[in-house]
Amino acid sequence: MARWYARFDGNAETALDNTNGTGGYFTKLRIGASSASAALLRDGLIASKSALSTDIYADLDGINIDGAAGTYFPPDSPGLTINTVTPPTFVSWSNGFSSTLEGIKTPTTNTYGVADSVNYSKRLTESVSFSSSFVAALSPVDSVGAAYDTYYSASAAVLAVVNVIQTTPGGVVTTPYTRPGTDPHRTIYSLWNNPGTDYFAWDDFTPGQPTATMDIDGLNKGTTPPEIYPGGTPVNTNLVINFTVSSFEFPNDGNLDGKIGINMTVHTSQSNDNLAALQLNGGTHGGPLTIGTYQTGNGPTNPRQGGSSTWTFNNPGDSYTGILTWTLGLTAGEYTLNCDGRVYDVIITSNVGSTRFVTVFPTTSTNQFIVKEGDAQ
Repeated sequence: MARWYARFDGNAETALDNTNGTGGYFTKLRIGASSASAALLRDGLIASKSALSTDIYADLDGINIDGAAGTYFPPDSPGLTINTVTPPTFVSWSNGFSSTLEGIKTPTTNTYGVADSVNYSKRLTESVSFSSSFVAALSPVDSVGAAYDTYYSASAAVLAVVNVIQTTPGGVVTTPYTRPGTDPHRTIYSLWNNPGTDYFAWDDFTPGQPTATMDIDGLNKGTTPPEIYPGGTPVNTNLVINFTVSSFEFPNDGNLDGKIGINMTVHTSQSNDNLAALQLNGGTHGGPLTIGTYQTGNGPTNPRQGGSSTWTFNNPGDSYTGILTWTLGLTAGEYTLNCDGRVYDVIITSNVGSTRFVTVFPTTSTNQFIVKEGDAQ
């Protein structure tokens, strides 16, 4: 999935802007077309939130003003009243609720970022109803009210900020609404800002596509189709087929704790039926593979000499490189090779990215190859 963050001043965020390490694999954006315009949005956001807090705190009992109390006014609260004049002028709640959930109460831990300070990345995954077991009505009863304009402006100010998040000044608008992901509801609820309101960040829980190449050790690409002489008559040496994942669409797709599924199939030029298929996406041969872990196993039966083929998946320590090596025996003849890989979301592991097929060998325009008998001349 993509993890995004955007600062008001357009600068890097040390705790998050680390695309291949402990920072959390976030993709950097910016708020607004310039730091000057973003500063105005930030000022308006802070002012509107402060106005609402002041209005509500004026009515709350002191014990419920403490953020650790988890004071909460559910959106479906039966005590919510908005006066009926047009436009409305007042909103009130007959009572509030409290919760021990981090994200309702002030968080003390993080989901992402540095461990020695709280950045508010610990948040809810959905709205919490007043009837939820995670909240309880305040006792004694603590009713509150606020001017409707103050209540509305605080929400509108957040939306105004989010709607201008973009890739570069004047660039592509990129928000939780423009790439909502597989679960748009959860994407919206993942939005958070740090205590100093320096940046907003969110997840979209939808992986991108890997970029990869396929090749065969010793394949002569100077012929059409490319040829390989594994050696001997009949052929007596296995082919070594490599599928190299060289990069990912989003930094978090290459998270070392994440998963990638890979399929490789070989069939003869005379038939589209798979002669041998290595399925490492939860299929016959296991998977998906952990991107940052060395793994090995058996594949399908060798078409030439019987017995199982073998495979290894190795990441040399760089999250942007992973190599699947499939050792397979084939008789002399003409074949085609197909490979594809798909990334699994590291949090919602059932969410899978689109498949990107690797269609040709490097420097060629074909995925066909010929296995030759005898030794190369």
